[in-house]
Amino acid sequence: MPSEDDTARIADFLAGRLTPDAATAFQARLETDAELAAMTALARGVRDVEAAQDEGPGAFGWARLSRRIDAEAVTVRQSWRVPLWQAAAAVVLGIGLWQAAVVPTFVGEPGLVTASGDSDTAVRVAFRPDAPAGEIAEVLRSLQAEIIAGPSAVGLYLVVPTGGGALPDLAEALSTRDDLVESATLP
Repeated sequence: MPSEDDTARIADFLAGRLTPDAATAFQARLETDAELAAMTALARGVRDVEAAQDEGPGAFGWARLSRRIDAEAVTVRQSWRVPLWQAAAAVVLGIGLWQAAVVPTFVGEPGLVTASGDSDTAVRVAFRPDAPAGEIAEVLRSLQAEIIAGPSAVGLYLVVPTGGGALPDLAEALSTRDDLVESATLP
């Protein structure tokens, strides 16, 4: 059985890559080794079939193939133009329908609102930085009030009455506590 080296030598022999001395030695071996001669004949047959297939369609075939490729290229270019304008029209129609059907439902809804809710029902209070939290809590309990939000970015708290009192009365009572409160304002 021929080795891998023999297979490589067969390929080199058929391709004409062997030196003249190596080619003569290989031909001599082909006369004595029937299996190597059969493999060489098979490889030569495969090479001849492949060479026949690689010849191509000829000048007439190439011209016909070129015309088909050019026709397909024109078809592809034209087919992209139609969907492009249709897509643009669909987008414009979609935006118009959105404006007519959905946007009017947003009218009347509040824009930006604070996370703490409506601050028109609370007193804005700025406590002194050195005011103890325990004293602030005691004063708010005595006034029946509670903090519902704060501190804000500028240090204000929103305070509401819990016992049914009025906002002006709560603002007045907190303003009298100069030791704890810097300012207490109504909305």
